[in-house]
Amino acid sequence: MRLLICIIISLSIFTACDHRHSNKWTPEDSKLVAIDMSKKILEGDWLIKHLQNTQKKPMLQIDYISIQTNGQVIDSTICTDKMVEILLNSNRTRVSSDKDVSRKVREHLRDQDNYASLETKKKMFREIGADYFLTGSIRLHDDRDTGKRTYSVNMKLLNIENNEIVWIGNYDLLK
Repeated sequence: MRLLICIIISLSIFTACDHRHSNKWTPEDSKLVAIDMSKKILEGDWLIKHLQNTQKKPMLQIDYISIQTNGQVIDSTICTDKMVEILLNSNRTRVSSDKDVSRKVREHLRDQDNYASLETKKKMFREIGADYFLTGSIRLHDDRDTGKRTYSVNMKLLNIENNEIVWIGNYDLLK
């Protein structure tokens, strides 16, 4: 009986620790992609040019990463949240809130017009417009011959004012 319990516990631990060998996208994969892409963004020529032209850190708006798989659910917020963390902590860029959060903040500001005292209410129309818009996608490619999966992550950074693509990055994850 003890041997059976030890075997079951060992198998459970092995299975729980063996997420790296799964062919499915994992939260760890999201973090790896975020670290790699953030590093590439911060090393891009676009940043040097922006700083030379404006003497200000660029404001980035990060879009949701679109998912194009065969029905597998991938939570892209782990990746975008980690990218926001890295980009902010680099102290080389600024990041604006996503559309949903911005909408909630604006609602709160409107509520302050009705409920906050004149001394403490904040003014509307003080947002800093984003200079760049980061968008991306994750695509799944199944190789039927080998049984391997490749997750291709593609991202683009666009100048909001003129829609110019100023940076593009790719990351392929083979599983």
